[in-house]
Amino acid sequence: MERTLTRKEEIVLSGIVRESVTGAPQVTSQRTIRSTGLALSPSSMRNIMRSLQDKGFLTTDNPYTGKHPTNLGYRYYVRYLFRPLYLTENEKRQIRNAVFRHLTSVSQLLDGTTELLATLSNQIALVAAPLENSAKLHRIELFKLSSKKVLLLLIADNSSVNQYILKMETEPSDGTLRLLVNILNERLFGVPLHKLKNCLLTRFEDISLLERRFCRTVGRMLPKRKAISSENIYIKGAENLLTKPEFKKPDRIRRLLSLIETRDKLAELALSDHPRGEIVAEIGCGISDSMSVIRKHFKGQKNKEYGVVSIIGTVRMDYRRVIPLIKYTGELLGNLFQ
Repeated sequence: MERTLTRKEEIVLSGIVRESVTGAPQVTSQRTIRSTGLALSPSSMRNIMRSLQDKGFLTTDNPYTGKHPTNLGYRYYVRYLFRPLYLTENEKRQIRNAVFRHLTSVSQLLDGTTELLATLSNQIALVAAPLENSAKLHRIELFKLSSKKVLLLLIADNSSVNQYILKMETEPSDGTLRLLVNILNERLFGVPLHKLKNCLLTRFEDISLLERRFCRTVGRMLPKRKAISSENIYIKGAENLLTKPEFKKPDRIRRLLSLIETRDKLAELALSDHPRGEIVAEIGCGISDSMSVIRKHFKGQKNKEYGVVSIIGTVRMDYRRVIPLIKYTGELLGNLFQ
């Protein structure tokens, strides 16, 4: 996303986001003037708000009652405009106490941390325990069994071997198999086995059509591996979302409750593949276009294991407050587990 708005448009968008976070369903031009402090007439403010709407950053349910940000508006705000609030010393102390109070038990430590994050953010908190060292791919071997059958061996760095028989659409030549082995080993060496299926479906767009079809055939055949078991996932604060205006409708309540019960889906979202150590803000996420996920991965023993600390809530969450919470807690847990 490029920075495309004028300075006045950015000030207006920031003001409307702040008003929306505090609970305003629609923000009027008069309210925006007060919140931004801009010396503009209502008609000039309406022109700026209309421009933001035309560009996709604002929308309205009723043109006579004001506007509110779109997911694009929130993304622009988080990327370019927001200024994080500093955690108070009392909040830092609460987090440290929640972490250090149960040092003798990882489960109690993470359970207590999750509960405190849910309370401080007034959203859903999800913390996943550090993963065990995940087996990584060491080598792939391919052997022709018949004209259209190929044996695939996945050899992991822990010496485990998984084998699959692939049924091909056309007979591959020995030269094609050797080329495929070289390509797969070059691009997939060291990939955790639970990510292998997704990599086979996404990392090979630049090779020939025949080779790409083979990779996708392998990808479709591989079973989906879980990165983490549901026993290592700690979730608190679902009741917080039930009080939000976004979840007043029965169908949204049902979807939310169904999601909470399916812990693996939440974990998969929270453990999504992003650069480790960075704060990731996914607004209008895979759960629902009215929800966001803020997460930070942290490493564990010998820098090889990792967990995740995350807040899952409405797109109207207070990012200025939530992002510092995630940053501080993730760094604290990362230091502790290392």
